[in-house]
Amino acid sequence: MKIENKILIGAAFFWCSGIVLAPLFQSIAGDAGIFSSFLYKFFHVVCHQFESRSFHLFDHPFGVCERCTAIYFSFFIGLLAVNFSMKIRFLQFPSRFVLAILIFPMLLDVAGSWVTNYSPTAFSRVITGSWFGFGISIVLSDSLVETVSYIHSLLSLKSYGIKSR
Repeated sequence: MKIENKILIGAAFFWCSGIVLAPLFQSIAGDAGIFSSFLYKFFHVVCHQFESRSFHLFDHPFGVCERCTAIYFSFFIGLLAVNFSMKIRFLQFPSRFVLAILIFPMLLDVAGSWVTNYSPTAFSRVITGSWFGFGISIVLSDSLVETVSYIHSLLSLKSYGIKSR
């Protein structure tokens, strides 16, 4: 496995770890915990963090809601699947079509609650989030690896005192 793939998988692992470490640190240090406070504030940028829509560990909510948890953990699992020789590709379809297929169930779940009396459940949030997270990791994995490779090459050039264009 290339170093870029390892960096990408490592970053996804640490992101997912932070989601679970937030309630763990909260249970250990309470409201005064610096690490838990940092993690909750960090994840608040990407998630609404409604406690009623979050998984809990030691009576404290995860760093993100159920749907976001499913998206991020499924993204991580998708990266592992792609990098460990599961040749899952959507290359025969235009990317907009694939993205529509991936996001449509989640949009239905969310929009259904606005338009009708439908109320999304934890199960529907996890299923639609997992579908999106796993699929988007497969769609984006090559592009993300190229991005990490580019950044890695820039950092390598700078460490030798070589300037890039």
